[in-house]
Amino acid sequence: LDEALSRRSYDGIRRDYARLTGASALVELFIKAAPEREPCEELFLLLTHALAAIEESPSIGLDFGIQAIVNGVVARLLRWAGVRPATETCRGGCGLGCQDLGDSTVVATSIADAAWFCPNCREKLGPGPDGAIRVFELESLALAMHDRLLQLPVRALHAAGAQPPSLLPFLEALAVYHLPGMERSGLKTFSYLKSATLGAKPIIA
Repeated sequence: LDEALSRRSYDGIRRDYARLTGASALVELFIKAAPEREPCEELFLLLTHALAAIEESPSIGLDFGIQAIVNGVVARLLRWAGVRPATETCRGGCGLGCQDLGDSTVVATSIADAAWFCPNCREKLGPGPDGAIRVFELESLALAMHDRLLQLPVRALHAAGAQPPSLLPFLEALAVYHLPGMERSGLKTFSYLKSATLGAKPIIA
């Protein structure tokens, strides 16, 4: 490569700390997730749309708009990698769906297979391929929001509404477990975002 031309400088991101925080978190994640020395146009386009959405968002500070964009883009990245939480019904076999639970009902999710178990079926949660039981607790509302974010265009994610506090830590836990190249400690740039959405209850046994 002898020459490169900048097509968009994202000055709006560089001048705003909240936007820079959200953008930095996504860039770090995409660097970890992208295959080495292989072209990946789909990921490149997703990241450029995400950065544009952050720059153009009417959000003020680290509000729900920036959080929604980050959550929605991370969910899309996981889906690209073949990881999508089975949000429709409880994996315990009781037949309950998210819509049958109250928004504040806490469900247990298996990080290994990205499935959730209602309070009555939690005891059926088994170990992952490595023999460890990795459980992540979050509100059923977070699973519903996850699906809503995947239905919205990237440029419209900022309008998704209030983000459940446990959704971002849950998505990061899925990324750490399922994406090659991710460190167990997670992503450094996610720390500030997670502090703004505190409330998740990760349990690793």
